[in-house]
Amino acid sequence: MKDGLAGQVSHDAWQVVASWVLTGEAAGERNVRPRVAFDPPSGHFGAVQLAVRVHGLAISRDAVARGLAAANTSRTARGWAIGLNWYPNPFIKWNLNFERTTFEPGSSRKPENVPLVRTQLAL
Repeated sequence: MKDGLAGQVSHDAWQVVASWVLTGEAAGERNVRPRVAFDPPSGHFGAVQLAVRVHGLAISRDAVARGLAAANTSRTARGWAIGLNWYPNPFIKWNLNFERTTFEPGSSRKPENVPLVRTQLAL
């Protein structure tokens, strides 16, 4: 016990994700493996995947009551994201994503919009 705070604080979160490989390859647990690697002169451009996600978070009232969060902190967040993944070959993945998160009405937090670009190398 520190500063009179003891016990547990629990939160709830959820998400639903769906994706579709537009070029027809199978989506495995590790990644999409393009049937044919990027080769523009031959008309091959790798694999392309579209992904969407919705998610939510609810913070326990105990977090505020115990002083672990400010009184005007948003206790809920809801969001969605859409992404386009390009796999030019089995070792490289490019992600282009956009995510929007909104917070509990009346909180001091404004909605957040985040565009993301990422490159992943898997050896």
